[in-house]
Amino acid sequence: MDDVEKVEDVMLPGFRFHPTDEELVEFYLKSKIQQKSLPIQLITQLDIYKYEPWDLPKLAASGEKEWYFYCPRDRKYRNSARPNRVTRGGFWKATGTDRPIYSSDATKCIGLKKSLVFYRGRAAKGIKTDWMMHEFRLPSLSDKTLSANDSWAICKIFRKTNCMAQRAISHTSIPSDIPHHYGPFNHFNEVQHAQQWTTSPLPVPNGDLHNNYMFL
Repeated sequence: MDDVEKVEDVMLPGFRFHPTDEELVEFYLKSKIQQKSLPIQLITQLDIYKYEPWDLPKLAASGEKEWYFYCPRDRKYRNSARPNRVTRGGFWKATGTDRPIYSSDATKCIGLKKSLVFYRGRAAKGIKTDWMMHEFRLPSLSDKTLSANDSWAICKIFRKTNCMAQRAISHTSIPSDIPHHYGPFNHFNEVQHAQQWTTSPLPVPNGDLHNNYMFL
């Protein structure tokens, strides 16, 4: 019995927690709202808005590049349905409307997913960061009152990949013998150079020039 309890308290070696959207809302979030306990704690219960996003990874139960939390859905105002997503150093801003999450058989909407970006500072002069969040919640039972389905959400925290850094890495793999004007940031020169090559005829074995042969 003691060995079983130890296994429940320690993350299994090699284990990776990568749930689908459906699994997050249909199993983990429903279990939380229905107060069903799980044998292993994979998602930490935490009010993430009391912390800055870069402080959250060390507080998560698991995760390498994505971190999950059960978060209470605090309201900005007492009689408002609008959640409060302000931290000490910034705020989370939604990037669009809620996206529905459907069951495997696509017969019903089982949850809602919202994407948010973290900004440093306050709303008027906020500075956008590369920290992002996906908030998962169950569909509301009522639009007028706060239901049990609205009391909790699962928040997935992660950092957005820097696209410019990826481009720089891929650019360094271009062979050094290729002229500089073939770089990805000089498209006009590249097209102009290609046109010069494609209009140049190639010699054929008998020594004549043949305009149908062109460099590709």
